[in-house]
Amino acid sequence: MKFLLLFLFTVSFSHLSAQTAYRQKVYAFVQKQESGEDKHFIYIEMAHDSLPIWDSAIIDKRKYVVHFSAIDNLPLTVGARKSDKRMVVLKATPDTKMWMVEMDATNDSISSSDAAVVASVIFKGKFKGRKLTYKILSEVELDD
Repeated sequence: MKFLLLFLFTVSFSHLSAQTAYRQKVYAFVQKQESGEDKHFIYIEMAHDSLPIWDSAIIDKRKYVVHFSAIDNLPLTVGARKSDKRMVVLKATPDTKMWMVEMDATNDSISSSDAAVVASVIFKGKFKGRKLTYKILSEVELDD
């Protein structure tokens, strides 16, 4: 059986006061639930000595608090892509760590500027005191 390693987005941030670079890869998936709601599966691959820096997310104009769980058992089979039924398997390189993003809905309102952004998912956080926004423009749809 062929497995598909899906690399969707790579983002690179440079430390302002350090010579090292902060790198991450983001893998984003969505699956339609029986209730008709979308369930989002988001994973981040980062350098071993780095921690995710996002603290909130916005999906469909709804705000979420973001938490992270380390994934120690890799490779991780996420599921089959809806488009071609190929299995999606995530693997991390030896010098990185994989994290799963967990999101809890809040009743907080979002700003009008955030509501106007066209993206599947918007993450917000801070790095070295500076605001940081990361947009996921599309997600891979998983089979039911």
